[in-house]
Amino acid sequence: MDVTPRGLDGRTAEQALESAGIVLNQNVIPGDENRKGAVSGIRLGTAGVSARGMGTKEVEMIAEWMARVMVDHRDSRVLEEIRREVASLCSQFSVYGKNGRL
Repeated sequence: MDVTPRGLDGRTAEQALESAGIVLNQNVIPGDENRKGAVSGIRLGTAGVSARGMGTKEVEMIAEWMARVMVDHRDSRVLEEIRREVASLCSQFSVYGKNGRL
C-alpha cells in the first residue's frame, strides 16, 4: 500500500502503526522512486487476523485505526488511545483461534 499520499514514507508509517499496536512492515511498491534505503509503502497481511478468527467487522475497525494513525502519526495521545483499543480487540480473540490450535 502506497503511503506517500498521506505524506509518509514506509518506515514512518511502520513505526507509527507499531506504536499504536498494529504490526506490519514497510515495503517497496511497484515503481518506487524513493531514495535508496527508503520505501514508499507498507505490506499488509491477514494471517494474524484470520488465525485469531476475526472477521470483516474487526478488519474494518483495524483499517479505521490505521487511517487515524497515518493522519495523526505524531500525536502520542492518539497512538496510545488506538493502542488500548487494539489491545482490547485482541483480548477478545485468542492467538490460537477458535479451535484452540495454531
